[in-house]
Amino acid sequence: IDEGSPERNIERVDAALRHCEPADLIVLPELWSTGYAHERWRELATSSAVRVRETMAAWSAACGAAVAGSVVEVDPDGSLRDRMLFAAGGAMATYDKAHLIPAMREPEFFTAGSTLTHVEVGESKWGLAICFDLRFPAMFRTYAQADRAGVIISSEWPSARADHLRTLCRARAIENQMFVIMCNCVGRGADGTDFGGGSLVVAPDGAILLEMDDAEGVSVVDIDPGAAARLRGTFPVLSLENAAIDGARAGRD
Repeated sequence: IDEGSPERNIERVDAALRHCEPADLIVLPELWSTGYAHERWRELATSSAVRVRETMAAWSAACGAAVAGSVVEVDPDGSLRDRMLFAAGGAMATYDKAHLIPAMREPEFFTAGSTLTHVEVGESKWGLAICFDLRFPAMFRTYAQADRAGVIISSEWPSARADHLRTLCRARAIENQMFVIMCNCVGRGADGTDFGGGSLVVAPDGAILLEMDDAEGVSVVDIDPGAAARLRGTFPVLSLENAAIDGARAGRD
């Protein structure tokens, strides 16, 4: 990511997608159009929001795929949002990051979201999340209880905590029997923060189907979204948990 340069970042993604194999879903990192250009976020969101939205919609149409990635946008009330855009079929769904990380100064600039977003990729249903959300398991459980096949995560996670990123992606997949598709940023921010990549696709049983390194690039992996429902049927962790909770409530009453 070139911090503070939406046009250069658009050019970089555009060049990468020209050589990409056909896919149903394309995932970009968190704040892919601006990076952590904190002091310029409002200016860049105001000047580039329409261009970024139109570009993601154009990529979706050209590739015949859903395109997801987090950007900075300003709401009509003036609040600044870390917003995941999901362009598919000529429509645009959005999710505002619910958990803002103090270590990256996000609460100083952004207003947190409070609503989960459900989207469709083909015939399968998915949830959306952004980076630091990964540390909050209740959010992912809510998606699992709504029978989502998985969660799509746009991330800008520092390499200093790369082990946490990998561990949490697998944990969220295993405990919820769902896919986790996570695209993480690569490179060094203007403040010196290193972002180590390590983008992952994790299966509902915890198997790693794709793991990228710390170099910028594009990878494609085939998945079967129905695997989540089948695993929940043969190894019903979620339903057993609900039964235990109901039993505990009955005993307390």
